[in-house]
Amino acid sequence: RQRQMCIRDSGGTVESFAKIPDTDGSPSPVGMVITSDGTIIVSSYETHKLFSITSDGSVSVYAGSGNSGIAEGYGELADFISPAGLAIKEDTIYVANQNGNVINKIYPDKYVQVFAGDPESGYTDATGLAARFNRPTYLAMDTNGNLFVTDQMNNRIRKITPAGVVTTFLGDGTAENKNGTGLSARIGYPFGIESDSDNNLYVASWGSVDVLDGGTIRKITPDSVMSTYYDIGEAYALFGGMSFDSKGNLYAPEVSAYHNIYKISPDSSIIKVAGTDAAGTTERGGGAFNTSFANPYSVLVDPNNDRIVYVSDYGSGEIFKLILNDTPVISAIDDVTIKEDESTTISLSATDSDDDLIFDDVDLCPNTPERYNGYFDTDGCPDRTVSYTHLRAHETREDRGWRGGGGKK
Repeated sequence: RQRQMCIRDSGGTVESFAKIPDTDGSPSPVGMVITSDGTIIVSSYETHKLFSITSDGSVSVYAGSGNSGIAEGYGELADFISPAGLAIKEDTIYVANQNGNVINKIYPDKYVQVFAGDPESGYTDATGLAARFNRPTYLAMDTNGNLFVTDQMNNRIRKITPAGVVTTFLGDGTAENKNGTGLSARIGYPFGIESDSDNNLYVASWGSVDVLDGGTIRKITPDSVMSTYYDIGEAYALFGGMSFDSKGNLYAPEVSAYHNIYKISPDSSIIKVAGTDAAGTTERGGGAFNTSFANPYSVLVDPNNDRIVYVSDYGSGEIFKLILNDTPVISAIDDVTIKEDESTTISLSATDSDDDLIFDDVDLCPNTPERYNGYFDTDGCPDRTVSYTHLRAHETREDRGWRGGGGKK
């Protein structure tokens, strides 16, 4: 006989997977992609290099001499300026040089080519090197091989075809978030971007200087119709490089206000999966909710395992491996009796009706997902909304986003 079984999800764990070398400056990891053989490629913003990380955590230079400049060449003979967002298709890697204003294409043999743009900042729709960007930051690749760029200081989303033709996909250049279609929509200081299997784009942005709207993620259809996908309710929040799992859940790192990692379900419900709600570099490893991050600029879901999420932590220079629990932990089985000389099979199961990682037997709101609105708990119910009245008026736009400026080699 079995009278009661209590099953709880114990969360996940965080491991330090790799450390970017700091011999040439701050390690500053930002973008991440994974190749067909499981090697992770990471951009290092302040060392002006890309690093490769093998499955055992071994780190080596993939491309870049460390000089701040734009130069084509093989591997370490090439130069980058502040490489940030990355994208990949069939082991060909694309790099956004945020302060270099060009998009690089790196072939599988490690030859680095300027694919689009020029070190001189500007705004021009054209082909290849004749195009102009102003702080291109993150990249997303659709299933047709089109590359999408968050052109931060131009306040636009740019599209680059496989042939290198650059056009404006969305935005009129105004630093403001306003839903709409194509050039009638507005996207202020766009930041993180990702594409789903249906070629919808998901874009984070600051908004305007006067009215920050950074806690939102916008959804843009292939027809360039933009709508609000999620709003965290905190104007100073900003999401970085995002990544989908195989079930359509979007993992998003918040880089400015909370420094947490979130999971956003297809219905736009959100839960925190890692972080302590504050930046830090001392609480490292162990439980996911006991680990602090410091500007986690990108996440990458392992394409072969939805329960493994890599985190590039800018402030510490580390790549972390977030391991989400696949199987709930049984905390108690109350009063199970098996007679002598008999055997029995006990089948265990857990139900999570609202898919918020809090199982129904301990979820106070089993049919309504936990939603994070500035305050996090584990009761399974939507959180209360917290209003923040403080203003960080002393910070500049660059203080709240990327460090460094310029755009001309």
